[in-house]
Amino acid sequence: MTATAPTVTRRPENDRFAELGSAGKFGDDYFIVIDGQDIGGTYWANAHWVEPGRNWSSWGPAGAQGGFRTREDAEQVQVAAYDPADFPPPAPAPEPTPRTPVVLPRQAPVWPSPELAAQVIEHMHAHCPGTPAGDWIIGQDPVDHHVHVVWQMGSMGLYQSGVRGTMLYQWLISLKDGGFIVEASTDEKVFGRPGKHSEIAWWLDISGRSEARFAPKPVVLKLRPETPVRTVDLGRRRPADLQHPLSGEFPESVTFTYKAAGVETKADYPKWSERVPVPGAWLVALANANRPDQTSEEAA
Repeated sequence: MTATAPTVTRRPENDRFAELGSAGKFGDDYFIVIDGQDIGGTYWANAHWVEPGRNWSSWGPAGAQGGFRTREDAEQVQVAAYDPADFPPPAPAPEPTPRTPVVLPRQAPVWPSPELAAQVIEHMHAHCPGTPAGDWIIGQDPVDHHVHVVWQMGSMGLYQSGVRGTMLYQWLISLKDGGFIVEASTDEKVFGRPGKHSEIAWWLDISGRSEARFAPKPVVLKLRPETPVRTVDLGRRRPADLQHPLSGEFPESVTFTYKAAGVETKADYPKWSERVPVPGAWLVALANANRPDQTSEEAA
C-alpha cells in the first residue's frame, strides 16, 4: 500500500490582504495548509535586526524560523518538520446549546441606541485615537442598532495580526471601563460575509451602555502632607567620609529628607546623588540644625 503524499497549500490570514510578495518585496501573512489543516504560517519581518534581503519568516512544527529570502523557503522548513501525528483531525463541533436570554438588572438599564453611536464616537476620539499602525471606523447595524468599531490599517500601510489584536484588546478594555457593553467579534458580517469567521477578532460589537457604571461618582481628594526637604551647600568643605570611593569626587551639597521614620541623607556629587546609609555625627548635627521646625536663629 502506497501512502498518499500530503497536499500542501497556503491561504491568507485575511482575504482582504492577500499580497504574496516575493524576494525583497513585502507580502501579507499566510497560513501554511497541509491536507486542509493549518500547520503554521509565513510573514514578512522588517525589524532593524533583520538582514537585508532575508525578510521572510515562518512558524509551525519547526518553531519560529527567520532569515529566508523567499516565502517558499520559509514554508519549506515547516513542511519538512511536519508530522501528521502532531496534527490529528479536528473533532466534530458539538451541537450548539440553547442560549439563555440575558436579563439586565433594573439598576443598570441600557441606554437607547440612537444615542449610543454618538457616545462611542466621543469615547474613541477621547481615549482611543488611531495610530500609524492601526486605526478604526465606526458603523451601526440597521437591524439591531448595535454599534461596530472596526479595525482598519493605519497610515503606515503595513499589517500584522498581532498589532490588530493588541489594539482591539486595548479598545475593548477602554470601552468596558467607560461603561459600554462590548465584546470582540470574529465573524465577518461587517465585511459582508456573515457566515465566515476569522482567526482573530477584527471588530468590536457594542450593544449598549450601563447607566449605573456611567453615572459620575463623587471624587474625594485627599491632600498628602508634603515631605520637607532641605539642601545644604557644602561650599569649600571637603568631608573625607563622603569622598566617593570610585571617582574620588567630593559632594557639592547634601540633601536631607525629613520623613516620619527618620531623616534620609543624600550626598550631591557634581553629576549625581547618592544615599548616605550611615551619616556621620557632623551630618546628623547638620540635619538637625536645618530641620524645617527650627527657626533661623536656632539653625545659626
